[in-house]
Amino acid sequence: SSAASDVYKRQVLDVAEVIHILQTQENEKKLSTGERRLLGNARQILVSEMMLVCGESQKDAEKWLDKFFE
Repeated sequence: SSAASDVYKRQVLDVAEVIHILQTQENEKKLSTGERRLLGNARQILVSEMMLVCGESQKDAEKWLDKFFE
């Protein structure tokens, strides 16, 4: 695979890691306003990528994320 696609994959994985960390923290304690904003932005990025790459609807991509990050 090309270097550009490797960078892209790493960026998507980084976004997923941010979601995982913040979602875990949210389950343990209340997130700050900035953390909640970051979580929302990261989720929207991943939802957008799933819609683009997988052809998912926004609703289906959000449902999948909710299930995956439970």
